Amino acid sequence: MIRYSKIYANDFDYETCLSPLLSKINNFTDKLTFAKTFDLPFLDNYTSPITNATAQIKSVTPSGMAAAKALAGVFSKTYGDLFDTSSGSFNIWSASATRDVEMTEAFISALPNSENVSMAGTYEGDEASANTLTQHTSYPRFDSAMGSVQSGAWYDRYTAPTIARFEEGVPGFNFTIDDIVGVQQLCGYDTVIRNKADFCNVFTPEEWLSFWSMGMISCIFTALGRYHLTIALLHLYCHLKHCLAMVIPSPLSSACHGSAARLTFCTRMGQRFNTHSPFNQSLHLSFSHREQPPLVLTALGLFNNSAYYPRLNVNNTMPSDEINYGRA
Repeated sequence: MIRYSKIYANDFDYETCLSPLLSKINNFTDKLTFAKTFDLPFLDNYTSPITNATAQIKSVTPSGMAAAKALAGVFSKTYGDLFDTSSGSFNIWSASATRDVEMTEAFISALPNSENVSMAGTYEGDEASANTLTQHTSYPRFDSAMGSVQSGAWYDRYTAPTIARFEEGVPGFNFTIDDIVGVQQLCGYDTVIRNKADFCNVFTPEEWLSFWSMGMISCIFTALGRYHLTIALLHLYCHLKHCLAMVIPSPLSSACHGSAARLTFCTRMGQRFNTHSPFNQSLHLSFSHREQPPLVLTALGLFNNSAYYPRLNVNNTMPSDEINYGRA
């Protein structure tokens, strides 16, 4: 399972932090003040890396396409015995989002014998069950906002000294907590869009750990919801077992008993298996949404915890008032 990477910007990041910050920088009248600062001299003539938000937000950057092609070379070299594209048809799955499709196509184009490789789009309609791995779609009790209060408390805490430092150099800019996070986000986005890392040198290692902690606090609380979702995955397993029995000859195979909905699903799955013939290959690759890999890892029991861990106490594992250096 491969997650897309190197997009121009995540829509939430752009709307919450990046767009307001970039507009603020562009409209700041005393830009010569930036040139006199130790931390932000490059902002005196800085322009936004996002030139067409409508077309670029959530879209893959050229460096992202290049990364997909480079990854194809790594897979071919590392998993050559399992990755035989020399004959027949090798299938690679992709979610339906444009960024996933584009990265899948770039990946395939760089493979040896790419003409023997097909992209199998994953239909994500209501009856297809592809969204079983998408928490907010398949599990009504899942709440992506879990952890927002705790991460918000750390957000306010860790940005305060950075705001004071920046304000000392550019007192008229009136930096906010969202501005600080936006500057940190631009380290990554500016790097993948323009291969420029000026923002990355602005912060201390401690400030970068603080930025990491903010994200991890949110993620670890959200992951607790994923543990509950594991129960739903067990139900899916039972459902799939009946369907697989229809398409894989076995002494244990049986008819797809149950509701009409189950029969319809099994029939469609059988048609997809017959169309894409996945059982003649040993390695199965799927370009997916960002939420799915951590869900699968959690459901498999591979979610890693460390330090402050006498028991499963999420508040101790990622506190909102200090950095957990043991986990970092």
